[in-house]
Amino acid sequence: MELKELYQEIILEHGKNPRNLNKIENFNKDAKGYNPLCGDKVHIFLKLNEKKKVEDISFEGSGCAISMASASIMTELVKGKEESDIKEIVNDFLDMIKENPELNSKNLKDDEKTKLMCLSGVKQYPMRVKCATLSWHTLVSAFENKKEVTIQGVLVKIEDKKLLKPNIQINRYLSCLNPFHSPKTNVLYHLVDDKLRQKLKPL
Repeated sequence: MELKELYQEIILEHGKNPRNLNKIENFNKDAKGYNPLCGDKVHIFLKLNEKKKVEDISFEGSGCAISMASASIMTELVKGKEESDIKEIVNDFLDMIKENPELNSKNLKDDEKTKLMCLSGVKQYPMRVKCATLSWHTLVSAFENKKEVTIQGVLVKIEDKKLLKPNIQINRYLSCLNPFHSPKTNVLYHLVDDKLRQKLKPL
Protein backbone atom coordinates (compact mmCIF):
# COMPACT_ATOMS: atom_id res chain seq x y z
CA MET A 1 0.00 0.00 0.00
CA GLU A 2 1.34 3.42 -0.98
CA LEU A 3 1.74 6.12 1.66
CA LYS A 4 -0.96 8.29 0.07
CA GLU A 5 -3.43 5.39 0.16
CA LEU A 6 -2.56 4.72 3.80
CA TYR A 7 -3.23 8.36 4.69
CA GLN A 8 -6.58 8.27 2.88
CA GLU A 9 -7.52 5.06 4.68
CA ILE A 10 -6.75 6.58 8.09
CA ILE A 11 -8.85 9.69 7.33
CA LEU A 12 -11.79 7.61 6.11
CA GLU A 13 -11.64 5.30 9.11
CA HIS A 14 -11.57 8.12 11.65
CA GLY A 15 -14.17 10.07 9.68
CA LYS A 16 -16.63 7.18 9.66
CA ASN A 17 -15.85 5.90 13.15
CA PRO A 18 -14.56 8.86 15.19
CA ARG A 19 -12.93 8.01 18.51
CA ASN A 20 -14.04 9.67 21.75
CA LEU A 21 -17.24 11.03 20.17
CA ASN A 22 -19.19 11.59 23.39
CA LYS A 23 -19.45 13.89 26.38
CA ILE A 24 -17.24 12.75 29.24
CA GLU A 25 -18.35 13.17 32.83
CA ASN A 26 -16.61 15.46 35.30
CA PHE A 27 -14.85 17.53 32.64
CA ASN A 28 -13.35 20.76 34.00
CA LYS A 29 -12.57 22.57 30.74
CA ASP A 30 -14.47 22.84 27.49
CA ALA A 31 -14.84 25.00 24.40
CA LYS A 32 -16.94 25.18 21.25
CA GLY A 33 -15.61 25.70 17.74
CA TYR A 34 -17.44 26.65 14.56
CA ASN A 35 -16.29 26.82 10.96
CA PRO A 36 -18.92 28.72 8.92
CA LEU A 37 -16.90 28.11 5.76
CA CYS A 38 -17.86 24.43 5.80
CA GLY A 39 -20.45 24.18 8.57
CA ASP A 40 -18.20 22.17 10.91
CA LYS A 41 -19.07 22.29 14.61
CA VAL A 42 -17.11 20.84 17.51
CA HIS A 43 -17.36 20.90 21.31
CA ILE A 44 -14.23 19.76 23.15
CA PHE A 45 -14.44 18.37 26.72
CA LEU A 46 -11.29 18.08 28.84
CA LYS A 47 -10.53 16.57 32.21
CA LEU A 48 -7.23 17.95 33.53
CA ASN A 49 -5.65 16.85 36.79
CA GLU A 50 -3.70 19.04 39.19
CA LYS A 51 -0.50 18.42 37.22
CA LYS A 52 -2.20 19.74 34.06
CA LYS A 53 -2.21 16.34 32.42
CA VAL A 54 -5.15 15.33 30.23
CA GLU A 55 -6.78 12.44 32.06
CA ASP A 56 -9.62 12.26 29.59
CA ILE A 57 -10.89 14.06 26.49
CA SER A 58 -13.84 13.77 24.16
CA PHE A 59 -15.79 15.78 21.64
CA GLU A 60 -19.23 16.24 20.19
CA GLY A 61 -20.01 17.76 16.84
CA SER A 62 -20.63 17.32 13.17
CA GLY A 63 -18.84 18.18 9.97
CA CYS A 64 -17.03 16.91 6.91
CA ALA A 65 -14.87 13.78 6.99
CA ILE A 66 -11.64 15.77 7.40
CA SER A 67 -13.01 17.78 10.33
CA MET A 68 -14.28 14.68 12.13
CA ALA A 69 -11.14 12.67 11.41
CA SER A 70 -8.89 15.45 12.66
CA ALA A 71 -10.84 15.78 15.92
CA SER A 72 -10.83 12.01 16.39
CA ILE A 73 -7.07 11.69 15.83
CA MET A 74 -6.41 14.67 18.09
CA THR A 75 -8.34 13.25 21.04
CA GLU A 76 -6.51 9.94 20.78
CA LEU A 77 -3.15 11.65 20.57
CA VAL A 78 -3.39 14.14 23.46
CA LYS A 79 -4.87 11.84 26.09
CA GLY A 80 -2.33 11.26 28.85
CA LYS A 81 -0.09 14.15 27.82
CA GLU A 82 0.63 17.37 29.73
CA GLU A 83 -0.78 20.72 28.63
CA SER A 84 2.62 22.24 27.81
CA ASP A 85 3.55 19.27 25.60
CA ILE A 86 0.15 19.34 23.89
CA LYS A 87 0.45 23.03 23.03
CA GLU A 88 3.84 22.33 21.47
CA ILE A 89 2.29 19.52 19.42
CA VAL A 90 -0.58 21.78 18.35
CA ASN A 91 1.86 24.41 17.06
CA ASP A 92 3.86 21.75 15.23
CA PHE A 93 0.70 20.35 13.65
CA LEU A 94 -0.57 23.78 12.56
CA ASP A 95 2.83 24.58 11.00
CA MET A 96 2.76 21.26 9.14
CA ILE A 97 -0.76 21.82 7.84
CA LYS A 98 0.12 25.28 6.53
CA GLU A 99 3.64 24.93 5.16
CA ASN A 100 6.13 22.58 6.84
CA PRO A 101 6.70 19.26 5.01
CA GLU A 102 7.01 17.24 8.24
CA LEU A 103 6.44 17.18 11.98
CA ASN A 104 9.32 18.04 14.30
CA SER A 105 7.85 17.61 17.77
CA LYS A 106 9.82 15.39 20.14
CA ASN A 107 6.60 14.77 22.05
CA LEU A 108 5.19 12.60 19.26
CA LYS A 109 5.83 8.91 18.71
CA ASP A 110 6.37 7.60 15.20
CA ASP A 111 2.88 6.09 14.93
CA GLU A 112 1.37 9.36 16.17
CA LYS A 113 3.28 11.30 13.52
CA THR A 114 1.96 8.94 10.85
CA LYS A 115 -1.63 9.63 11.91
CA LEU A 116 -1.09 13.38 11.85
CA MET A 117 0.78 13.32 8.54
CA CYS A 118 -2.29 11.80 6.89
CA LEU A 119 -3.80 15.29 7.13
CA SER A 120 -0.83 17.00 5.48
CA GLY A 121 -2.43 16.83 2.03
CA VAL A 122 -5.09 19.38 2.94
CA LYS A 123 -2.57 22.21 2.48
CA GLN A 124 -3.21 21.81 -1.25
CA TYR A 125 -6.82 22.88 -0.66
CA PRO A 126 -6.83 26.09 1.42
CA MET A 127 -10.50 25.82 2.41
CA ARG A 128 -9.91 22.34 3.83
CA VAL A 129 -7.17 23.64 6.12
CA LYS A 130 -9.84 25.27 8.28
CA CYS A 131 -11.70 21.96 8.48
CA ALA A 132 -8.58 20.13 9.67
CA THR A 133 -7.51 22.75 12.22
CA LEU A 134 -10.86 23.63 13.84
CA SER A 135 -10.66 21.06 16.64
CA TRP A 136 -7.04 21.98 17.38
CA HIS A 137 -7.82 25.68 17.76
CA THR A 138 -10.79 24.72 19.93
CA LEU A 139 -8.57 22.55 22.13
CA VAL A 140 -6.26 25.51 22.79
CA SER A 141 -9.31 27.66 23.60
CA ALA A 142 -10.40 25.06 26.16
CA PHE A 143 -6.98 25.19 27.83
CA GLU A 144 -7.17 28.98 27.94
CA ASN A 145 -10.77 29.02 29.24
CA LYS A 146 -12.09 30.65 26.07
CA LYS A 147 -15.52 29.17 25.56
CA GLU A 148 -15.87 29.68 21.80
CA VAL A 149 -13.78 30.00 18.67
CA THR A 150 -15.16 30.81 15.21
CA ILE A 151 -13.21 30.69 11.98
CA GLN A 152 -14.08 33.90 10.19
CA GLY A 153 -15.29 34.11 6.62
CA VAL A 154 -16.70 36.64 4.19
CA LEU A 155 -20.07 36.36 2.46
CA VAL A 156 -19.96 36.74 -1.33
CA LYS A 157 -22.53 36.13 -4.03
CA ILE A 158 -22.13 34.14 -7.21
CA GLU A 159 -24.66 35.25 -9.82
CA ASP A 160 -23.46 33.10 -12.68
CA LYS A 161 -21.85 29.66 -12.48
CA LYS A 162 -19.89 30.55 -15.62
CA LEU A 163 -17.72 32.65 -13.31
CA LEU A 164 -16.36 29.44 -11.76
CA LYS A 165 -15.67 27.38 -14.88
CA PRO A 166 -12.38 29.02 -15.94
CA ASN A 167 -10.87 28.72 -12.48
CA ILE A 168 -10.31 25.18 -11.21
CA GLN A 169 -8.81 26.49 -7.97
CA ILE A 170 -12.02 28.33 -7.12
CA ASN A 171 -14.05 25.21 -7.87
CA ARG A 172 -11.91 23.31 -5.37
CA TYR A 173 -12.39 26.05 -2.81
CA LEU A 174 -16.15 25.87 -3.17
CA SER A 175 -16.33 22.08 -3.09
CA CYS A 176 -16.76 21.94 0.68
CA LEU A 177 -18.87 25.05 1.17
CA ASN A 178 -22.53 25.17 2.10
CA PRO A 179 -24.37 27.53 -0.27
CA PHE A 180 -27.20 29.80 0.86
CA HIS A 181 -29.83 30.17 -1.85
CA SER A 182 -31.96 33.30 -2.12
CA PRO A 183 -35.32 32.49 -3.81
CA LYS A 184 -36.06 36.18 -4.47
CA THR A 185 -32.92 36.92 -6.46
CA ASN A 186 -31.98 33.37 -7.53
CA VAL A 187 -28.47 33.99 -6.21
CA LEU A 188 -26.18 31.57 -4.44
CA TYR A 189 -24.30 32.91 -1.43
CA HIS A 190 -21.14 31.34 -0.06
CA LEU A 191 -18.96 31.96 2.95
CA VAL A 192 -15.37 32.22 1.76
CA ASP A 193 -11.98 33.24 3.09
CA ASP A 194 -10.05 36.38 2.15
CA LYS A 195 -8.03 34.73 -0.65
CA LEU A 196 -11.14 33.61 -2.48
CA ARG A 197 -12.95 36.87 -1.79
CA GLN A 198 -10.36 38.70 -3.88
CA LYS A 199 -11.34 36.56 -6.88
CA LEU A 200 -15.11 36.87 -6.50
CA LYS A 201 -17.57 39.73 -6.45
CA PRO A 202 -18.26 40.76 -2.82
CA LEU A 203 -21.68 41.77 -1.52
